[in-house]
Amino acid sequence: MVLLHLLQQIDCTLIVYHVDHLSRNGQSTQDKHFVNQYCSQHNIDIHCNQFQHESGNFQSDSRAFRYEGLDHLLKETQSDFITTAHHMGDNNETFLINAMRGSGLKGLTGMKAVDPPLVRPLLYFNRKEIENYALEYQVPYVKDVSNELNLYVRNIIRNEFLSRVEKLNPNIDKRINHTIEKIRSDYNLLEELIDKIKDKYISANQGMIIVDMDILEHYREGKTLLYHLLSQYGVNIHQIDDMAASGVGTSFDTLDYAINLDRGKLLLKQKVDDYHIELDIPNEGTFMIHQDLQLSIKICDSTQIHKEDNEIILSLAKVTFPLKLRTWMPGDRFYPSGMNGNSKKVSKYLKDLKIPNIEKSGIFVLISDDGNICGIPGYRSDHRYLPDNEEQKVLVIQWIKE
Repeated sequence: MVLLHLLQQIDCTLIVYHVDHLSRNGQSTQDKHFVNQYCSQHNIDIHCNQFQHESGNFQSDSRAFRYEGLDHLLKETQSDFITTAHHMGDNNETFLINAMRGSGLKGLTGMKAVDPPLVRPLLYFNRKEIENYALEYQVPYVKDVSNELNLYVRNIIRNEFLSRVEKLNPNIDKRINHTIEKIRSDYNLLEELIDKIKDKYISANQGMIIVDMDILEHYREGKTLLYHLLSQYGVNIHQIDDMAASGVGTSFDTLDYAINLDRGKLLLKQKVDDYHIELDIPNEGTFMIHQDLQLSIKICDSTQIHKEDNEIILSLAKVTFPLKLRTWMPGDRFYPSGMNGNSKKVSKYLKDLKIPNIEKSGIFVLISDDGNICGIPGYRSDHRYLPDNEEQKVLVIQWIKE
């Protein structure tokens, strides 16, 4: 209510969002009527919602519900900011909760006063200062009695721990807040320094993120640095320990990335839900595989061919259209050119090339209409479908990567 009163003093359009949590034996609904009445008296647009909790963590679930509603309303009304009334005490409680959970440095940096689209104008004021403002300017408000019940960790910290410490140090709120500011400053500096060195150890190549594991040897706190570099990809600190102790071929997973350790490098590849491809190719042309990858199939004069690394050459006379391109599967077998007509499993062929596991899901086989694999685009033609010396026209298959 103090935040709302403050915002009424500036030139802006206000929209109030209120959630009735249907709790406290009907008192939460009385709160809704109170806010509705205030907004009606001051001609402020208000949107109300209800949260019916069924199971799980009430505080976490209700918070997620509120922010989902706020985000939706922000877009629907084309508003500029979401303001919340978090104050210094809220920030300090969050700091202590995260400290007890063993949070890393980032978790101890607290909330930001400005974190677009979120703005928290009261973050540098403590509860007493806010209560004094409400008293001086006669701001009406109601009390949530559940805040006085020690049912949650946050309430215990507020009502027992901090209230006792405050008797020893009346300025405890500001002292803790000062510590948070110092930690945030150190963390911002750390991020800035990491930004300056990350290009030395992280590179990208054809949709793959490559991390040089030499970082573990070059820095005394190499594992910590590696964690800060990889946390943006969802890697946790426990996985960093495993990566440092694992050997070639070890795989790791995050929500969005598949990770493979390969000869001193970490290879990160974003997961694609439908990576199994099966594409019919009726004739020559260029075919879209996914956003960053196309397959080119051209009929060319054999005398003008200068074979590139990512090309395979096939006999136009021996290959029968329509062709089929699909993701390779266990059990696939072909006759690699240059192996004296011997057959080999595709899986063994890829292993011999020392292709990291993480890249194997993006390898395809090309199948002639007779049902045989006629080549692995980008790698090797099948011996049975190589052009004869006298052939004038051949098929050139090439990957086009963005």
